[in-house]
Amino acid sequence: VCSSDLRRFALMAFGGGGPVMGAEVARNVGIPRVIVPPYPGISCAMGLLQTDVKHHYLQSRMGSLTKIPVDELEHLFSMLEERAVRESEQEGFGAQFLELQRQLDVRYPFQGYELTVDVPGTRLEEKHFAEIRAAFDKLHHAVYGTSAPGEIPEVVNVRVMSVCRVPKLDLPALPRARGKPRPVAHRQVLFERSRKYLKTPIYRRTDLLAGAVLEGPAIVEQLDSTTVIPPGMTARMEKFGNLIIDTGADAGAPIPVEGGKTQVTVEYEHGVPKRVKTVVVSAQDRKSTRLNSSHITISYAV
Repeated sequence: VCSSDLRRFALMAFGGGGPVMGAEVARNVGIPRVIVPPYPGISCAMGLLQTDVKHHYLQSRMGSLTKIPVDELEHLFSMLEERAVRESEQEGFGAQFLELQRQLDVRYPFQGYELTVDVPGTRLEEKHFAEIRAAFDKLHHAVYGTSAPGEIPEVVNVRVMSVCRVPKLDLPALPRARGKPRPVAHRQVLFERSRKYLKTPIYRRTDLLAGAVLEGPAIVEQLDSTTVIPPGMTARMEKFGNLIIDTGADAGAPIPVEGGKTQVTVEYEHGVPKRVKTVVVSAQDRKSTRLNSSHITISYAV
């Protein structure tokens, strides 16, 4: 859902300072939900360490797809693959983590740009040229809305893409909470809207189990960040450790649009926005409903 109206968004608060100010920022701009991940202060590092290592190896070789000798292309592919394997070993990746994909940069005659298509198989044969040509025609039509199946494409570059797969984190589900969470301390905290110090419970993030509910004002401490829950807000721990803060902003309030108004309802699953239902009401009170279930845009606080 792409919209400039922030009432349709959830705000992801991460980094060391994001959870400190995220709830108040969200309320100020009308965002109804804030999502604080389990380890907000190291979220970027966690993403980096789970990112597959990808390299592109390229050798220029221009010529008609049907006129370049298949043995020459096979030699170029093999040369690039040997380099990819050698460099992956130097980076500490074993052969079991390495995936290689052969590709060609292809264009129609007299074009000044090319598209990259995958090359089937592990050894190039004459029979593959028809598949490559068909794949290029299809890709060209998808990108530019037109293709020229009667033209014989030209090869511009020979490519090998290597992908070294890295292990992924599998965060366990939290056990269910039994009873209300207990604070480890209380402090006098000054909040922007209260304009006075309030006795505020302090919780350890590691003590909060699935289903635990915190009423603001409250502060949740952990090694990598601190989450502030202002007065009037409610936070809930979902089963995978995400802390969901309800800011009190009304996501279902009518949004003014030209000629009428729009009613927005956000559906959540495990505290994460999954579906947005938009009802447009015109000046004549004719109603039409559009259900956007493919994705929802998440706004981030840093």
